[in-house]
Amino acid sequence: MYYCTEDEQVTFDNSIKAFDYMTTNGAENVDTVNAGPFSHGACVLPSMTGIYNLFQSLKTPCTLTGIQENQIISSIYPNPVHDHLTIVTTENTDRYELINALGQVILNGTNSNNNRQFELNLGHLENGVYFLRLFIGDSYFTSKSILKM
Repeated sequence: MYYCTEDEQVTFDNSIKAFDYMTTNGAENVDTVNAGPFSHGACVLPSMTGIYNLFQSLKTPCTLTGIQENQIISSIYPNPVHDHLTIVTTENTDRYELINALGQVILNGTNSNNNRQFELNLGHLENGVYFLRLFIGDSYFTSKSILKM
């Protein structure tokens, strides 16, 4: 926890008391750092730099695995759509969901023909922004926005 001894808004005692409380209750990796005799405004830069450097030292590289969305969904057209939306995929999809801008599933079904190309009738839906979620096995992929006009 960074603190400045001349901070006129947040007393440095807060950091000392918090440190004591945390270590008394079992925290092992807690430390206090006196950033210097700075005012509240001047304390921001050394404190933020210190915390940034701490998080940089803790980060670990990660690798994404799996199939990317653009490899599954070849095309969705027309967009904007009026009545019928055509979906073309690179793999057979098990089922689908159409989701509105509020995150509510408003249409769902199965790809009973197990085709890589199928159509959805959206003529009965209100105009707006929607997202298509396709399920393949245990995975699902969500399209970019679909505009219904």
